[in-house]
Amino acid sequence: MKRAAHEKIQVGEITAADWITTVHGATSAAEVVKLCAGFISLWGPGLRAKLPESCLPPLALKSDSQVSSYAFLLVRERLRTKPSVELDALATFFSAAATRLAQLLAAPRGGVASPFFHALRDIEHEE
Repeated sequence: MKRAAHEKIQVGEITAADWITTVHGATSAAEVVKLCAGFISLWGPGLRAKLPESCLPPLALKSDSQVSSYAFLLVRERLRTKPSVELDALATFFSAAATRLAQLLAAPRGGVASPFFHALRDIEHEE
């Protein structure tokens, strides 16, 4: 299977695709927020310069609502303009993070996600 261009972007020591895998494995909303903060902290000036000014990452990410809002902003901008590989990578990662947050926040206290999210995960793995 051909990999998407955004999956080839190196963010820190691992690819953007590996960051997505890591965020999918997060076990708490706080862990997702921490991963998101770590992800954007590794975006140096070279990667940031390739983003539209409206999509520059916030200085700090401290809450699940900030992650979700930023994900929405990125996807909206990606749909409005011709995306760059960098915008695509950032939007894809934050979309995955927002989805994982929804899964975790919708789960009962035992941390078991609802069957709906299990079905989505199974569909993703079939592709």
